[in-house]
Amino acid sequence: MNNHYPYVNAILRSIDSKIFDKSKWQKLAKTDKNSFFKTLTELGYGKSESAGTLEELIDQELLGVKALIDELTPQKNYTDLFFFQSDAINIRYFFKQKYFGITHFDVYVPLGTIPKETLKKAILEGDYNGLDKPVRKLMQAIEKNVQGITNPRIFSTVIDQTIFDYIFDQFHLFTAPSLKTYFQIYIDSANLLTFLRSRELKWDQETFKEMLLTHGKIELNKFLNSYSLPLEKLPKLWETEYNGQISRIFKVFNENHNLDMTHNALDKLMLEEIKRFKYDAFDIGPVIYYYLLKVAEAKNIRMIYAQAGNEQVDMSQLLEY
Repeated sequence: MNNHYPYVNAILRSIDSKIFDKSKWQKLAKTDKNSFFKTLTELGYGKSESAGTLEELIDQELLGVKALIDELTPQKNYTDLFFFQSDAINIRYFFKQKYFGITHFDVYVPLGTIPKETLKKAILEGDYNGLDKPVRKLMQAIEKNVQGITNPRIFSTVIDQTIFDYIFDQFHLFTAPSLKTYFQIYIDSANLLTFLRSRELKWDQETFKEMLLTHGKIELNKFLNSYSLPLEKLPKLWETEYNGQISRIFKVFNENHNLDMTHNALDKLMLEEIKRFKYDAFDIGPVIYYYLLKVAEAKNIRMIYAQAGNEQVDMSQLLEY
């Protein structure tokens, strides 16, 4: 056990009261787009004078949180693995650029652990000198696994699976229950969204199966055995998963067929599950939970900004925490 975690957790508890609450959301919801940045600054969020867009402002805020976590963490290999989720997005982007020539947009996420130019050189030029040995081996594994794949959808899945294989291999080297739980829920959520999206698009089961990811808590056979069943039968079959929360998600989706609302419900599920680790004295759990609160805060800011100037903002879309 590391005796620095109580100190880190105390610091995070002292600042989590600054995360937006109901009164701040209500004030922000009354703001038009012209004064939105100014209001955010008044409420203690970001530095609007150095941000040209809302996404830049949010990135600045989250980068500040990441920098604080990097400074405080007693086990940087844990936090680096957590933030590797952003590296995964960037790795996928540069591999697609390399193999499919996708250059007309940039989805680079600045919240990862690998500098942009280092990652770009590694993937596009094969220059691995700036990478740690384990990450270098990961890049080589991805290169090997994507050979001959021409379907962009399967290409992305193979990259994601290779990255998750790498992440879960790390859990053989150290124990971090909250971190492992986070990635398991992340994978289950991705599989569930793929399950619903594939059904809506009427893809056959084999096409769907190619996009499933392993390492989640939910067995893949559960998805496959349910794939051809009517939607109204799924809540009963899934009521044992995550204490009935997946069952409730299916019930709501059966009523509205709204994947955005499903995504929101899965984000809420993640928060609720990781909240169980909020008070762990000697683990990364409180760090993960605090960062997820900041991510939820950012999602709510985006939602309100999208509706800014409307006669009324639909506050029911807010992600609760």
